[in-house]
Amino acid sequence: MRLVQVTFMQTRLLPRRLVSTTSQMSAWIDAYIDTKSPFSFLAKDPARQLERDFFCELRFLPFEFPMEEAFGLPGKRGKYHDNKLRYAYLDARRFANSRSPPLTILGPKRAFDSTLANAALLYAAQAGGSKVQAAYMDMVFTRFFRREMDIERIEEVLSALEEAAKSAAPLPAGLDPRSFALAFLPFIGQKEDATAGAVKVATGSEAEKQLAAIREKAEKEGVFGVPSFVVRVQGEEKGELFFGNDRVEWVALKLAKAGLLRPGAKPRLPAAL
Repeated sequence: MRLVQVTFMQTRLLPRRLVSTTSQMSAWIDAYIDTKSPFSFLAKDPARQLERDFFCELRFLPFEFPMEEAFGLPGKRGKYHDNKLRYAYLDARRFANSRSPPLTILGPKRAFDSTLANAALLYAAQAGGSKVQAAYMDMVFTRFFRREMDIERIEEVLSALEEAAKSAAPLPAGLDPRSFALAFLPFIGQKEDATAGAVKVATGSEAEKQLAAIREKAEKEGVFGVPSFVVRVQGEEKGELFFGNDRVEWVALKLAKAGLLRPGAKPRLPAAL
């Protein structure tokens, strides 16, 4: 099968617009997430609600969390890292069980490299738009934390892209969902027959360049983990960093204080700090 070429130049990572798309004052939010992070899973829906409640623009950017630095690797962890990791998932399940309906979060059986799944998150937005990206994120997070998906296997990532494209049809490029999914392969620098197995994002590929640019940008903004939110209200020279899924309410408070509440919206806000 001949792959359809999808152009990414017009949608690759660019500086934020300086002019609001609405008549209101506006704000921009970069949400850094990782597809293997339970706290990114917990943050995605509250983050999306920000756009419904406030005059702001939100974009999800993949930032691979260095698991070995924070928690060590299986077989090499000491008691400290074991306790730390066990508690992190205990907290994640507490947050998950507070949702209605509750979310399922099962700890992975091994350490995963999320580069491939993160590259697909980026591709879904650029080639398919925000609806395709949202559908892809929902599928991947849900399946991964039910232990129903191996995010390192290309056939499972391609399947998620295809299903996301079906649910968000019609696609902007006029592609059918399967062709849309397969066009992910040149984005990661792979050939059209690389449709099964553990496939890597190739060095020098468009995906690798963009993931590196996002990491460089994030580190300059002080990002050290996920989920992180860098929020810039129009008129501010630099954004403000918020870390953690439970900081989305603080983001909302910042936007409310800036007068960006949409008419009729009733966001959940923390007590005044």
